[in-house]
Amino acid sequence: MTIIGFNVLLSSHGKVDLIPYIELLSTIEWFEKRKEVLERDLNRCTICGSKETSWNKQKDGSYRYYWLKLENRALRIEYTDRMICMHIHHKLYIKDLLPWEYEIENLITYCNWCHLDYHKHNKVSYFENINGRLIELSYTPCQRCNGAGWFPEYQKVQNGICFRCRGYKFEELIK
Repeated sequence: MTIIGFNVLLSSHGKVDLIPYIELLSTIEWFEKRKEVLERDLNRCTICGSKETSWNKQKDGSYRYYWLKLENRALRIEYTDRMICMHIHHKLYIKDLLPWEYEIENLITYCNWCHLDYHKHNKVSYFENINGRLIELSYTPCQRCNGAGWFPEYQKVQNGICFRCRGYKFEELIK
């Protein structure tokens, strides 16, 4: 993934509305905000406490996921059956606000699995800022990804982005 500045992205698309959400998450601005949230949350999922896994591609084409742990001054490898990566979850969405423009209190670290589970069982509210007041809009989560915008099991294909909503999360925002 290439990390670029938002202004470069904007100049290539012409309008903010034409920039796919996944591309907004590849900007320097988002990576800086993401880093701030990860540091606050000690690089761990705030639900299950997991840390991100590393991985090796095996000879048969499969992947092996693991954590390196230091115990009694010895490095130990602990394996897991699935990839775990950290996501930054928006507790709410505000129309026309870019992903990095949210207050840090409205962002939280989840692992990809807890993040998906959250979206399966909860609806994230979508608001519009009208004259300084947040008015809730009744948007419908994407029928395919339940408003998550991605699937962790497909992380290696375009970062797991939902092909139906392209990361926009809500039916009304699908372009």
